[in-house]
Amino acid sequence: MLLHKVMKSSALTIERIHFFGPIVVLLLQCFMVNSITAAELHDIKTDRIALLALKDHVTLDPNNILTRNWSTNTSACNWHGITCGARHLRVTALNLAYMGFVGIIPPHIGNLSFLVQLSLQNNSFHGPLPDELAQLHRMKFIYLQFNNLDGKIPPWLGFFTRLQQMILSYNSFAGIIPPSLCNNISSLKALDLSGNKLQGKLPSNIFNVASLQYLDLSENQLSSTIPSTIANISALEVIDLTIKNLSGGLPEHMFYQLPKLKGLHLSKNQFSGEIPSSLSKCRLLEILSLSWNNFTGRIPSEIGNLTMLRILILGSNKLQGIIPEEISNLPNLQFLELQDDNLSGSIPPTIFNMSTLIEIGLISNQLSDLSDNPLNDILPTSIGNLFIFLEYIRIKNSRMRGSIPKDIGNFSLMISFDLSHNQLTGTIPATAGKLQKLQGLYIFDNQLEGSIPNELCQLENLAALNLGNNKLSGSIPTCLVNLTSSLRSLLLYSNRLNSTIPSSLWGLSDILNLDLSSNNLEGSPPLDVKNIRVVTVLYLGDNKLSGNIPRSIGELQDLVTFSLARNAFSGPIPESIGSLVSSEYLDLSQNKLSGVIPKSLEALVNLKYFNVSFNKLQGEIPNDGAFRNFTGQSFIGNVELCGASQFQIPQCQTAEPIAVTMTISKHWLNIMIDVAAALDYLQNGNPTPIVHCDLKPSNILLDEDKVAHVTDFDMAKLLGGGDSITQTITLATIGYMAPEYGLEGNVSRRGHVYSYGILLLETFTRKKPCDEIFQGELSLKTWVKVACPHSIINVVDNYLVREEEENLDIKKDCLLSIIELALECSASSPEERSDIKDVLVALNKIKMKLQNVAVSTY
Repeated sequence: MLLHKVMKSSALTIERIHFFGPIVVLLLQCFMVNSITAAELHDIKTDRIALLALKDHVTLDPNNILTRNWSTNTSACNWHGITCGARHLRVTALNLAYMGFVGIIPPHIGNLSFLVQLSLQNNSFHGPLPDELAQLHRMKFIYLQFNNLDGKIPPWLGFFTRLQQMILSYNSFAGIIPPSLCNNISSLKALDLSGNKLQGKLPSNIFNVASLQYLDLSENQLSSTIPSTIANISALEVIDLTIKNLSGGLPEHMFYQLPKLKGLHLSKNQFSGEIPSSLSKCRLLEILSLSWNNFTGRIPSEIGNLTMLRILILGSNKLQGIIPEEISNLPNLQFLELQDDNLSGSIPPTIFNMSTLIEIGLISNQLSDLSDNPLNDILPTSIGNLFIFLEYIRIKNSRMRGSIPKDIGNFSLMISFDLSHNQLTGTIPATAGKLQKLQGLYIFDNQLEGSIPNELCQLENLAALNLGNNKLSGSIPTCLVNLTSSLRSLLLYSNRLNSTIPSSLWGLSDILNLDLSSNNLEGSPPLDVKNIRVVTVLYLGDNKLSGNIPRSIGELQDLVTFSLARNAFSGPIPESIGSLVSSEYLDLSQNKLSGVIPKSLEALVNLKYFNVSFNKLQGEIPNDGAFRNFTGQSFIGNVELCGASQFQIPQCQTAEPIAVTMTISKHWLNIMIDVAAALDYLQNGNPTPIVHCDLKPSNILLDEDKVAHVTDFDMAKLLGGGDSITQTITLATIGYMAPEYGLEGNVSRRGHVYSYGILLLETFTRKKPCDEIFQGELSLKTWVKVACPHSIINVVDNYLVREEEENLDIKKDCLLSIIELALECSASSPEERSDIKDVLVALNKIKMKLQNVAVSTY
């Protein structure tokens, strides 16, 4: 029985164990799962906090990406630019490239401990890289190019042992490249530090990274020579050391151990010696750029073995000898640049049979007369086939002789053709009109003769035509207006062109640069030149042009350089020329111009060169603005000019200048007080108010005592008991007429107050409301308003105030009061205008103030 109980008890115990065992295991598993989940959740929370810190440090998010998408209500793994690992749900990639962000990279990013890729390129992040990023030991890819990051390149980047690509280009990193940068990153394949401010020597240990395929240190300020250890990088495909300060020669042996090299960029340095023939061992080479160095010797003929070569740039060195014919063996060559060397001999004709060649540059060499080349007139007619595949030809400054072949029309792919600075003769072939893709034709500085062929007007894509400094004759083709949509630069200077400038030429509405100087052109330019509205350079000097300078010249707001020198222009310099706000160069010398130099020219703050010498100008030379920097050379030969001593001409005859300005001010003010008194009498001194409807300067007469009288009452109206009447006929004079007169002829009690305000402005600015400078939305009123109150001295007549006056501030204050009163009188709404009685009181107060100034002065 006892045994049975024991056995039963044991059985129960076993049963309980069997029953509770799975529960215990399940509980243990749940505990473990909960423990792991809690840890992982803690880490995910850390990642979220780090990302939100980045969001807080972005001061500009133009597309609101972070604002709208990085929400605490969703998992960080679902946020824009975030990639998480599948196992741990930790952030492995942060990609926010091309977002336009402005801000700094916060140290919290160093807590993204699973981060493999950091892509923040093409934003505007600034400041240094925080040292906390050194904790990202899993990092493989860093893309921070095209930002504004600064400080030094952190040495801890060299401890990212898994790093494969480090792109830090086009920032503002300064200092040296850390010597330890490449000590421990044996997996590095791409290193780009270009476009920074790095200095010091080129670290030799960079060339110990055997896995490196792409190295770009260009556009820095590094120095030194290329170390021999470069041969250790047998995997290297592209190396760009366009730095400026590298020197020495290229080791002959280095190219034997770079079998995978595709791009070699060593331009803009100080390398010397010969170009190694061992370059031919780099059979995969596609780009070879060695320009702007001091290489000497010959071009190695072995380059002809580089059958993959697409771009060969050897210009601006000291290379000598001939152009190797082996270059024509390069079946993939597209760009050949050999300009600015000392090459001699003939151009191998086989080069022009290369069907892949797009651009060839041979300028500034010592090539022969090209008797065996495509630009000699004795060549066979099949010559056109030699250039048939070329898009760009630049063979300027190469002492070429002969004529341009008629077969030029066969160069159907040609985009730019430059034969300038040579000794070419003959005519421009009409077949050039077949070059339908041509955008630039440059054959200036030769000895070409004949006329400009009309066929050039068929080049509908032509943007630049430069035929200057030849012996071309005849007239300018009128059909050039057909190129309105494309032509931006037309340079025909220093030829023998005659006749007049075609009126159609002024229809080239998008022309930027127009130079017709130094020809035999006659006649007058049209009165309206505003159609060439965007022109920046206009040279018409050294011709036989005559007539007046058109007023519309002032509408060329972008004009920087303008010359009419050495012609026969007459008449005044138009006031509107003071509207050429972009002008830096203005030459009107050696004409027959008369009148005064417009004071409006003082407003041309950018003007650096000004010449009106040898004309018939008179009066005072402006002495403000840019005129403070000019000398007498700008005005010589105008015997009636006067002005400041700096111009080396007689001073203007103005005895007691301060007294004169004071007298003029009081005299003009007295006249306007008399006019105001007359208007007050008409309006308030009669039982029936009278409104003078045509108040203007010609209706103001002075008697022998200099008292002003208002005359010509032909259009005066009796208002009777009302404030206005309606008149059906046209009233008043444009410019002085109140707005309410208009077409309906409403005559108001304060209509002549408006006219008086305009008259007051005219009196003290010496500008008429109908002057040529007031066009479009610019009127006398708006011009004066802009100057008030701080620049009032720039709009009042220069005879009214002088900088040397003792009471200048009081005088300026009086003038400002007069101008402000005039603006109140000329308000658009009659209700806003001052009453003429109040105007009279105000003017008398100003008069008293001026009298007090005069007493204290004397």
